[in-house]
Amino acid sequence: MTRKHSVIQYIRNSKGKPLGVLVAVKSEDGFRVGYSRCCTKDRFNKETGLHIAFGRADAWSSIPREIPRDIFKVLPDFIGRCKKYY
Repeated sequence: MTRKHSVIQYIRNSKGKPLGVLVAVKSEDGFRVGYSRCCTKDRFNKETGLHIAFGRADAWSSIPREIPRDIFKVLPDFIGRCKKYY
């Protein structure tokens, strides 16, 4: 499940195993960001992760303050990448 004109970045642990996904979608005022992160006990599912992340990007006008640390670490670089894209 991808959308036209979206930016997608998968979040991986130190062993390269995918844990979550960041997405950006175009909006009237630039772009919106959404994320999805699975529990450490669960296995990451690409389709489900994208569905959740795109849903959050559509619903949120800004990123919540409390987000998982893994997502927070890569967020500034991801936003910089999105600013260049959009």
